[in-house]
Amino acid sequence: MFANTYDVELVKDGAPVTVSLRITAGAQIKMKKRWNEPTTATLFNSIDDIERFVDVLNYALNWNGNKNTIHSGEELADLLADNDMLGMIAKQRFVTALGRASGLLSEEEKNAIDKRSDELYKDMTKEDDQGNA
Repeated sequence: MFANTYDVELVKDGAPVTVSLRITAGAQIKMKKRWNEPTTATLFNSIDDIERFVDVLNYALNWNGNKNTIHSGEELADLLADNDMLGMIAKQRFVTALGRASGLLSEEEKNAIDKRSDELYKDMTKEDDQGNA
């Protein structure tokens, strides 16, 4: 069975592991009911809300027909941290890639959001006229 997924390669206990992630329509409905907001809002709000992030990961890991060996959003969040894949920019790119694979964002929308995020980060970290970052 083919499924459009966001595949993430990680290292767990010194061995490579790949997780295939997607948020199905059924999962989107459940998240909308749980968080009382549109799915894209939950996705983007998860960037700085660990409870939402773990919930998104739980749904993304456990779609019907997956072959993932990791099934816990908490375990995946910890593995992402262990693999240096967290922080605001990394999480933003993660959720846009997941949104793209799940049909929530087009490639154009994903790229525009990623580009804007890069620009905001550059603006936040550039030096001012006095050499202060």
